[in-house]
Amino acid sequence: MTERSDNMSAKKSKSKKTTKRSNNDGCIRRRSDGRWEAIYTVRYDSNDQPVRRSVYGKTRGEVTLKLREILQQIAMEEYVPPKRITVGEWMDEWWRIYCLPSKKISTCTGYESTIIWHIKPHLGKVSLQELKPMQVQAMINQLVKEGKAPSTIRKAQALLHCALEQAIVNGMLIHNPAERTILPRMERKEIQFLTLEEQRRFIAALTDNTPGRALYFILGTGLRAAELTGLRWSDIKDNHFTVAQTIRRNRDFSDNAECKTFLETSTPKTRAGRRMIPLPPKMKELLAAQRREQLEMRLAAGPEWTNNDLVFCTEFGTPFEGRNMTRSLHQTLRRAGLPLRGVHALRHTFATRAMESGMDLRTLSEILGHSQVALTLQLYAHSTMETKRDVMEKMDVFL
Repeated sequence: MTERSDNMSAKKSKSKKTTKRSNNDGCIRRRSDGRWEAIYTVRYDSNDQPVRRSVYGKTRGEVTLKLREILQQIAMEEYVPPKRITVGEWMDEWWRIYCLPSKKISTCTGYESTIIWHIKPHLGKVSLQELKPMQVQAMINQLVKEGKAPSTIRKAQALLHCALEQAIVNGMLIHNPAERTILPRMERKEIQFLTLEEQRRFIAALTDNTPGRALYFILGTGLRAAELTGLRWSDIKDNHFTVAQTIRRNRDFSDNAECKTFLETSTPKTRAGRRMIPLPPKMKELLAAQRREQLEMRLAAGPEWTNNDLVFCTEFGTPFEGRNMTRSLHQTLRRAGLPLRGVHALRHTFATRAMESGMDLRTLSEILGHSQVALTLQLYAHSTMETKRDVMEKMDVFL
């Protein structure tokens, strides 16, 4: 009697530890460390043997809920095997595998900066497969609170969304947690340009040398800084020139790089960027003066001269890059008694004068290298005070 009683007691004890369920319903048991474990079958291998996985919880109820969710995913063919990788680790991996080999270095540099400064601090340590839409929204809200520009926040969300889409393709996620987030409204940023009076003062303060001519050439043609740096003599014809290459300083991501940055020579990013621009008479005169000075520099440099065929270069033939251009611009603005601005303000000034002179939007868009006329309209639909005053004076005849 006692032996039978002991056997029944042992069976009862065992039944408390493990609960067997029907086929493919999983098995729940309590572990020796006090935690609860649910064992479930994911699939069957080539030998028709079950491939099992486990999920854990502090209570039976917790592990039951987890098991129920997993079994539902398996039934709907939405189950993704757990993988221990954080959002930060996946962003690094995505950038290294899917961005670095196929995109321009300048684009990769921008992506890397966004990942490091705007995504990782908020989501970097979160498990990729546990990332929820609410956490992505919390990141966006925090970036707004920190005073980040709407364009910066939208860029961070778009980059995260793109990386998560790839995670779905790779079978690491089922849904994209960055979908349907609420983004800050884009506020139109006032572009910086010189008024007509400021432009006259600026031109008067320009020096008659390579830095001065480079700035004047941007003002007269609307080139971007990297396009001017890459301009070659072979790109220039009698009455026009072709924008065919750009030169800009970028990060060097190679493992054996001795220097963190390098000058990258590339082609324009878009088809519209590769364009022909007519040469106004004053710009022809400027190029003639530049050629004369460059011949003198070449003779002075002797064997140290590097022949890159560049129109605007240093005394040794190396590229006259953006940071040198910015320094020259600020010196000129100080001499003219004007507020400091970026080099791009000269491009904006060219576009503003073109609009004031009556140039049609399509022509201006092609000269600037915009892929869409709508972009040109969005940027330069403003009116200067001089234009407003002129129009108001013309309205006087009706009063």
